[in-house]
Amino acid sequence: MGETIEEHMQEDVVLPVPQETLYRMRVYWCKKCKKNVTGRGSGEMSRGQIGPEAKSIADFLRYRIKVTQRDIGKILKGLFGLSVSMGAVQGFHTQTRILAQGLHDQLQEKLKEEPAIHADET
Repeated sequence: MGETIEEHMQEDVVLPVPQETLYRMRVYWCKKCKKNVTGRGSGEMSRGQIGPEAKSIADFLRYRIKVTQRDIGKILKGLFGLSVSMGAVQGFHTQTRILAQGLHDQLQEKLKEEPAIHADET
């Protein structure tokens, strides 16, 4: 009797490992506005210690899963080792709202042009 091979497929989640990125930018003096100005690195969130991926996870948890801000901080700490206050989580949501406002307004205008809108309020 010959050797047989049995296969078994299994799906799993591979958690990302938090990484720190140091951004170094030259600081220039702006003659017009009379202030120091700098550029922004690729993927860098201005004046933030938490990056875009973690902020996206926080927004997903809040708006798609309906997790409280306090629990979002616990999840980020427990899964990724990131210490994030409730105030910071609120700040993430505020940043997203501000950044998405233009798109939201465009969608609102397009909806007004439609002959019918079907909504599911469940």
